[in-house]
Amino acid sequence: IAYNTPVSLDGIDHNDDGKLDEKWTYRDNRIERAETDRNLDGSIDLISLFNRKGMVYKTETDENFDGIFETTITYKRGNPLMRVIDTDQDGIIDNKS
Repeated sequence: IAYNTPVSLDGIDHNDDGKLDEKWTYRDNRIERAETDRNLDGSIDLISLFNRKGMVYKTETDENFDGIFETTITYKRGNPLMRVIDTDQDGIIDNKS
């Protein structure tokens, strides 16, 4: 029995259009980076970076899907540590938590 799955070693095709909506990059058999198209428009909206232990240490997000990553979250031991947002993309942090 052959089953066609949207999951490959390189990522996931969530909407079955033939393009990966979530792409994974590995180094030395460990995940290093994940890029995700959250609204399935063909553009990356979320980038996650992972440390040598496979834990996320930073994410960058395009919250309004305009092609500019305005939100950055840093993590410590996989837990959110700080979130920085530049909502109007002027280079000045508008919100820090």
